[in-house]
Amino acid sequence: HSFMPAKPTAHTEKAPVKVVFADNQHFFIEGFVQYLKQFPHLHVGGYRRNGEELLELVEREKPDIVFTDISMPKKNGIEAAKEIKAKYAHIKLIALTSLHDDEHITGMLAAGACGYLLKEDEPHIIADAIEKALRGELCYSPAIANRILKLVQQSKLQQAEAVETKPLTAKET
Repeated sequence: HSFMPAKPTAHTEKAPVKVVFADNQHFFIEGFVQYLKQFPHLHVGGYRRNGEELLELVEREKPDIVFTDISMPKKNGIEAAKEIKAKYAHIKLIALTSLHDDEHITGMLAAGACGYLLKEDEPHIIADAIEKALRGELCYSPAIANRILKLVQQSKLQQAEAVETKPLTAKET
């Protein structure tokens, strides 16, 4: 199923969007490169198999978008994301992983990722995420968006319970 954005963004009318990514699974790398080739406004600036090599690639290529897996040797995607965002705040970071537990989701968000996608997602979700990231929007897999909302609801509920159970001060009585 091929998906092309209906309207090109302002960015696509100028220079191609440079994308780099990191994943340690060779089969996934090959498939992802082939998938991205269908988009004429994208330029794959390269890929690496671990977080350390990703940092070197980002330094050399200065991409617009970085996709990264989380579970990789030498330096994981969360650690690499933190370093990339500290040095290049403008780069759009998107997790593309099979991990969907709270710890990894919140770790990537805290590292500055604007998106979190699952490798099992339909291809059009990845294409949509690229366009959203370029517009400065957040981009999540539907399952991840639901998980984030549940985490926020739990946090708000815990905050509300803490306020309700807090004893009144002398001035408040």
